[in-house]
Amino acid sequence: MTFPDNTVQSTAWNGTTCGGDYAESVDVAGDRKTYEPGDVLVIDPEHESGFLKSSETYATGVTGVFSTKPGLTGRRQLTAKSDEEVPMAMVGIVPTKVSAENGAIKPGDLLVSSSKTGYAMKGTDRSKMLGAVIGKVVILMQ
Repeated sequence: MTFPDNTVQSTAWNGTTCGGDYAESVDVAGDRKTYEPGDVLVIDPEHESGFLKSSETYATGVTGVFSTKPGLTGRRQLTAKSDEEVPMAMVGIVPTKVSAENGAIKPGDLLVSSSKTGYAMKGTDRSKMLGAVIGKVVILMQ
């Protein structure tokens, strides 16, 4: 199979991956080296098709989390891959940086962005959660 960028896949995919989420390769604002797996990402209002670390509570521009180990990574750009891209998890179980600024977190809690840059917190204000929920806590890791 030959793709639009002239890369070739010569073996069939059997549906098994070594990671646990689907990520999209996206451009981030600023120095890519300041981003880490687990960072909560939001739409960058200053750059079309760009993303940056979250920095406000209940941000409705939240889009995903910098993936630690994506099983599959998509890419919508037709241009050459940039050094400023990171894998942003869109679906799956993804380790995420969290803050206890809104209380202790337990499985089943909904996560929203916190005031700590790149971190999530437990969502408690239901009136602010529409469009701001990142996901649901499944597993707590130390």
